[in-house]
Amino acid sequence: MNRHSIHAQIQAVDFAIDRVNDHAKHLNNRKSEIALIKDMLLSARKTLCDVRDTGPSIQSGEAGK
Repeated sequence: MNRHSIHAQIQAVDFAIDRVNDHAKHLNNRKSEIALIKDMLLSARKTLCDVRDTGPSIQSGEAGK
């Protein structure tokens, strides 16, 4: 996965987080479900950022060596 692809995925997750926040304003009775989805999206974003910031070593299997 190249850096451009990771960046595009981060942007997609950011968009999804924004949409969840928008829907949360209108769905107060489903706060726990919305919070779970938001936590999953934030976790996905963190993972993608970590992969991006680690660089090519993680892609070539050299991470941790």
